[in-house]
Amino acid sequence: MALSTARRSAAAAFALHLLLALFLLRDAARPDHVLISGESLRNSLPWSAVLPDEPPANRFLGDQPRIFYPYLLGYIAFFSKDYKGAVDELLKGDQQDPFVIGLIAQSYQRLGDKTRAEEYFRKVLAIPVHSINSAFARPPARAFLR
Repeated sequence: MALSTARRSAAAAFALHLLLALFLLRDAARPDHVLISGESLRNSLPWSAVLPDEPPANRFLGDQPRIFYPYLLGYIAFFSKDYKGAVDELLKGDQQDPFVIGLIAQSYQRLGDKTRAEEYFRKVLAIPVHSINSAFARPPARAFLR
C-alpha cells in the first residue's frame, strides 16, 4: 500500500526529530535511567526511572541539549497523547521556534481549548522565518484557521 506524499513527509519529519532527540540526549542519559521525564509521564509509564530535570552539557554540542530539552520532552509527551504535559514542557522551550509554538497549539486543540489553540496558531503564521520548522508548523495552522 503506497503512502501519500504528505504521510511520507510526516513520517520523515517524525523520524528526523526522533533521531535528533536520541542524539542530543545520548550524553545526558545515564545507563540506569530511561529517556523520559515529567511527572505526568512518570505516572503513566510502566517504569519509574527518569532523567534528571536538566541534562548536563554535551561535550560536542556545549549547552545545546539544555536548549532543546523542553522541546524534546514536550514532543515525547505530545506523541504519547499527554497533551497537558506537552503544553507544560513546550512552554519552557524556545517561544520563537514556529514548530514549538505549533506543537503547543496542537496540544491545546486536542485538549479542546480552541481559543488558546487559535492564539498559538496565529503566532505560528505571524513568525516571518523561512525554515524547516516553519514549513512543518504552517500547514496545520492554516488548516485550523480556515
